[in-house]
Amino acid sequence: MKSLEIKNKVERAAILLDGDYNETNSGVPRIIYKKDAVTASIVYAAKSDRWKVFFPFPASIQKKEYFDNIDQVKEWLQSWE
Repeated sequence: MKSLEIKNKVERAAILLDGDYNETNSGVPRIIYKKDAVTASIVYAAKSDRWKVFFPFPASIQKKEYFDNIDQVKEWLQSWE
């Protein structure tokens, strides 16, 4: 998958999740998702074709969750309620 395709995929996912699209300092597309006092960073790993969620964000120690598709990410984030 080319970098423009990844960027477009992450931008569409940001809309679906109602998150904020941005890019890291190194140019990695990501979604910043905020729910109450918790913030997560969500990236798409093209090599493994999986989504990675890092939380809490930012923090020196973060947990990671892996998902096969964006619908699973959305369902997991909704469980924060």
